[in-house]
Amino acid sequence: MLESKKFRQLQSDQWERSEFAEARTESFEFWFRQTKELCNKFKSTEPQPIQQEPIAQDYPEIKQLLEKVRYLEEEVERLKKFDTSANKRLQQLRKKKA
Repeated sequence: MLESKKFRQLQSDQWERSEFAEARTESFEFWFRQTKELCNKFKSTEPQPIQQEPIAQDYPEIKQLLEKVRYLEEEVERLKKFDTSANKRLQQLRKKKA
């Protein structure tokens, strides 16, 4: 068989990297122990500061932008209604001409 350190043959046309096969055979206990060690390494008993996201009350520019967005959304809705009613009116006029 043509196997090397990095690859091994599974079937006639399938090859597998041997390090992947080794990783799969690792036990659950091994990964659990590794994870537990990492968690303990970074565990802290001191309270972590809460990071507050900026809100409109803290930044007047954001508040102004939000107001503009609301106004533009209302304007878009109004124009959609106008466009629909204008199209209906145009269709009615075309029917009368025909």
